[in-house]
Amino acid sequence: MGENKLLARVGGFVSHTLNMGGDIDSSTKCTTGTLLYNGVKITEQVATRILEVGLFEEAGTISDLSGRIRLQGGLYSNVADNAVVDSIMGTYVWNLTKVECPDMLNQIYRGMM
Repeated sequence: MGENKLLARVGGFVSHTLNMGGDIDSSTKCTTGTLLYNGVKITEQVATRILEVGLFEEAGTISDLSGRIRLQGGLYSNVADNAVVDSIMGTYVWNLTKVECPDMLNQIYRGMM
């Protein structure tokens, strides 16, 4: 997210906490900061973003003729895009390698955040 790199684990969820402005320690002492949100500065704030990142392998079907990929749930995308976002199912990403044998499979990953 932005400049922050988030870790993910295939087959499960990983929690992340990102301080957006100010800070609070384990003894509930806080320091305030300035939060920049949608171009607006909000001063004297403590803001934290908590994210759950899930990453799972998925199956899909590729049509070489149309250059489209059909993902689970009936979602379609162009193979060359290497990613598609669905508001309900999450984000799908893939790195397709050209294979000689059409029976070989490539990996597709789906993640929620």
